[in-house]
Amino acid sequence: MNKIFKILISCLACFVLVLSLGFSGCSCSVKESDKDDQTESIDRDVEYEVYDYTYDSEKSGYDNGVYTITSTCEGKDNAVMTISGLSDEGDITVQTNPVKVTFTKIGTYTLTGDLYGSIEVAIAEEVEDDVEIELSAATITSYTTSPIYVSTENQDDVKISAKKNTTNNVCDYRSVTDDYLDSAIYSVGDLKFKGKGTLNVLSAYNNGIHTKDDLEIKNLTLYVNCVDNALKGNDSVTILSGTLTLLSAEGDGIKTQIHHITLKKQSKKE
Repeated sequence: MNKIFKILISCLACFVLVLSLGFSGCSCSVKESDKDDQTESIDRDVEYEVYDYTYDSEKSGYDNGVYTITSTCEGKDNAVMTISGLSDEGDITVQTNPVKVTFTKIGTYTLTGDLYGSIEVAIAEEVEDDVEIELSAATITSYTTSPIYVSTENQDDVKISAKKNTTNNVCDYRSVTDDYLDSAIYSVGDLKFKGKGTLNVLSAYNNGIHTKDDLEIKNLTLYVNCVDNALKGNDSVTILSGTLTLLSAEGDGIKTQIHHITLKKQSKKE
């Protein structure tokens, strides 16, 4: 039975949008639909075609604080993502087959454009400064692993933000069943979402967003369509503000292992 959860938290003159996630070609896309339309959660049994991605080394590389990653999906137009905010080329590493971008140093990094592959936040040293991944009209699509993986657990804060007036998509079309990274966005430590933009998350594999510690959401317009749990924080889930639409085919809209769910200020659940 499909489960649809709509939550409106502490917003001035804001409203809930019901969205539909579509799939065409290599990457995912999200479009608005009439909120009265039937909105279906994703089906675990649907098998999505796996596409081959080719990394174009001649059109990729670092220049003056910006890394450009270019890839082609089965002969279609090139997908181009730029990553800005780098102090030097060593701030990230890029694996080419499949494409994987790993952030290895603290900082705020802005991602713009399309990526066929995945990103990982893996900060080795323990420091007090934050790490922030700012999505600015970015789409990340993966068939092989979690599109966004935060493997850092010694940071106080890892943030994922959606820039104001931008729409961002994270889509997980894996068919494997033995990957411990069980969600489209997975973190081993605390994870905070923020920003006044829109983030759409689709997971045909399992959970939408899952952290093994604390999960916090502020201001964000968030849409999650997944097979199992839409939001899962093992220790806690805190929603400070924002507009959330959560669709789950088999699980819960919000889940914690110790049932610590906090909705700050005035809230409305439909």
